[in-house]
Amino acid sequence: MQTSMLRLVALVTARYNWQRDEVSIGQAELSGLWGVTDRTVKREIKRLIESGYLIRTREGVKGRVAAYRLNHHFIAQVSQGCASSIGSDFAARVQSQRPVEQEQPKVLQLAEFVDRQQNRKIPENGTPWSQVCSLLKSRDPANYANWYSRLDGTAEGVTLVLEAQGGFLSGYVATHLADTLEQATRDALGPEWSVSIRRT
Repeated sequence: MQTSMLRLVALVTARYNWQRDEVSIGQAELSGLWGVTDRTVKREIKRLIESGYLIRTREGVKGRVAAYRLNHHFIAQVSQGCASSIGSDFAARVQSQRPVEQEQPKVLQLAEFVDRQQNRKIPENGTPWSQVCSLLKSRDPANYANWYSRLDGTAEGVTLVLEAQGGFLSGYVATHLADTLEQATRDALGPEWSVSIRRT
């Protein structure tokens, strides 16, 4: 555990944001800071959390690093025996620490998620895009809820211009759903219509 404590001290000294009371750091950066492998980083973070010294406040996912907070109350508890020898100010701080209640993440049940997705509204009635949406929702409600309903559509002549927010959405629609969109547009509006997908 002594090695873990030294690594924790290095992490806090180098990267801890005291104003926000957290440290936000990626696995690769931690690996470089500690001079260890990614596997050791995972094991060390798990040990520090399970032993009570760290609290994970945000999971690390693709494109976003994890965030951690010092468990001040626990650290104060394990420091009580030597607090007075460190100094009166530190001892007073230890005595003032109280447990921090961690907010439990809200778990969205699958049925609730599906219900929300399937109840996405069709755009304003009467527009070319609303007519296409009605057809898409009746033919393929799952893809309508997950993909088509996230698009904004406007007509430019006989071209249905679909705007997608972000590269992932526009790329997925163009790669996987373009043919279905073209067919639904022709079926709903006429054979002369075409589709253009734009990223916003």
